[in-house]
Amino acid sequence: MRRRRLTYTLALFALLAVLTPGTGLAATLSAGELSAAPGAPEIRIPIALEAGSRERVGGLQFDLTFDTDALSLKGVVVGAAAKDAAKDIYFSPLPSGSARVIVAGLNQNEIASGLVAEAIFAVAADVPQGEYEVRLDGVVLSDPFGNRVRVKAVAGLLQVGGDTNGAGFRPRRTRNIGWAAYAVGAVVLAGAGFVWTRRKGAKTA
Repeated sequence: MRRRRLTYTLALFALLAVLTPGTGLAATLSAGELSAAPGAPEIRIPIALEAGSRERVGGLQFDLTFDTDALSLKGVVVGAAAKDAAKDIYFSPLPSGSARVIVAGLNQNEIASGLVAEAIFAVAADVPQGEYEVRLDGVVLSDPFGNRVRVKAVAGLLQVGGDTNGAGFRPRRTRNIGWAAYAVGAVVLAGAGFVWTRRKGAKTA
């Protein structure tokens, strides 16, 4: 009885730890939302990192995936958080029309939560009004020692036409409770006696 009570107590603590704001078990990489008119020569979609309470991020990689009939990628520039950590940014076009982006540096500095990159696009003049998603695919984060960091990716959104205020960073919020279920399940199973047995791109200016 005492062991069962201890198991339930540990499971409750695990659930609270995961669901309490600021104590997530994964970092989040988010692209922003903004609006633009057809034919806009330059828009900048911000890409921001939110490190979890237990995550230290030293470098990252992701693929920018977007509608190439509506948008053309002009470049990717380093954001303030990555710049403060003395990181450089590299990007390389992929055959699919997307682009691979790497944020890294010859150091073990930690990248704080904040803006890590800005993707610069031009909007096609004949693009229909509507919403166009800019996805972050194949996201990989590593800590300053090269170990992989768990991450959730949140796609960005460009609204063409309508209210074209060009407003800045409004990441679309997602909530992943799968980690909570995993944590509780692991604690319960443990209490029951079970044991869980750089490709480098062209540097931008």
